[in-house]
Amino acid sequence: FGPSIPVSSVVSIRPVPVRPFRDYMGWGIRYAADGTIGYIAAGKVGVRVSTSDKKEYVVTVPDPQGLTDYVRAARAVAVSGTGDTGGKGVRTAE
Repeated sequence: FGPSIPVSSVVSIRPVPVRPFRDYMGWGIRYAADGTIGYIAAGKVGVRVSTSDKKEYVVTVPDPQGLTDYVRAARAVAVSGTGDTGGKGVRTAE
């Protein structure tokens, strides 16, 4: 579920701590006071993704650094045109 974000539209991504109840008032698809759209499941770590259309997402994931590294590498390939990303974006939730 959730939108697919083309890697070429990712402006920034970084690991972040997540406090589901304090920041998002629970689990699920939530909106925080700062305007971020949260895809919040179990866990207290995730990634914050900023997109070229000025949207901000926070997604809980078990390995935020691994996802950050993967997306940055995929974005470098997509932007440089040195490889084929298969037209696939990065899903905000699995």
